[in-house]
Amino acid sequence: MLDLSHHYLTDEVVAAVQATLAGVAVDLSDPQTPYIEGDEVYRYTMVSE
Repeated sequence: MLDLSHHYLTDEVVAAVQATLAGVAVDLSDPQTPYIEGDEVYRYTMVSE
């Protein structure tokens, strides 16, 4: 299984990944929304050191 959970992919990109990798088990659960503050956009990792 390809684990792409906790992602910031758009719905269009999710559909493209599923279509391109048809036949491969891909986990695209837990979509995230970036935090936006003013002009800055923040995306956080699921796991770090």
